[in-house]
Amino acid sequence: MKRKYVGFVLIVLLVIFGAGCKTAPRVEEEPPVVEVVPELTSEPSEAELGALNAAINRAGHSRVLTAYFDGDELFPSEWYEVELLFTQAVDQNDTSTSESTNESTARYVEAAEGYEVLAYNTLSVRFWEMERQLLRVRDGALSAGAYELVPEYLFQADDVIEGAEIKFMNEDYYAASDDALTAMVMYRALWAGLDAYNTREEVAWAAGLMIPEPFLRADIVFERALDSWDEMNYSAAYDSAHVAHSIYHAIGVGTDAYIDSYQDRSR
Repeated sequence: MKRKYVGFVLIVLLVIFGAGCKTAPRVEEEPPVVEVVPELTSEPSEAELGALNAAINRAGHSRVLTAYFDGDELFPSEWYEVELLFTQAVDQNDTSTSESTNESTARYVEAAEGYEVLAYNTLSVRFWEMERQLLRVRDGALSAGAYELVPEYLFQADDVIEGAEIKFMNEDYYAASDDALTAMVMYRALWAGLDAYNTREEVAWAAGLMIPEPFLRADIVFERALDSWDEMNYSAAYDSAHVAHSIYHAIGVGTDAYIDSYQDRSR
């Protein structure tokens, strides 16, 4: 009886042992989930867009100013280098993100700074040349008697020059240039008018006696010059004064020749 019991126990233990030794089923592990983090991009702010527009306008203003006063001809190599920067800024202008907008602004600022240096150098050269020319024609008018004969006309031109200097100091370069050119024409008209007047005085006596009609026609042209000055049409004043001077001069040559011929015959 004991043997049967022992045998039964052994069988039960083997069954239990065998069940315990079976391989556990493999559990399939799921692959790790990789979370994709989207790239952080931010749109440009109003302030950043405003800074970009300001840089664009700054570069454009200095570029036009330099070209207007022929800076591209005065400094061709420097102009070419800055033009490359400006072209790059235009081609790479990007406002899709805050970062790209700031980069675009930096490129325009770099171009603007280059143009501003060119503009300064250009204006220095051009206004120095203009000042030298103005002094030359003003001295010519003074030598013809502007201060003694028509000081009011001289002072009118001087006032225009003073206005040009003020505008230049206020960086209103276009208006300063216009005023300087106006003063240039005024001084030239004044010089030509005084030359005509002085020549008229030299030939008046002989011309009035020998050829009064051409002399009177010259006077009409000269009066037209004075009227044009009063109308602030200084270019027309110069033209009329120049024509009147030519007529007076021709009259003087003719009367001198006649007098010389008369004197030769009387000897």
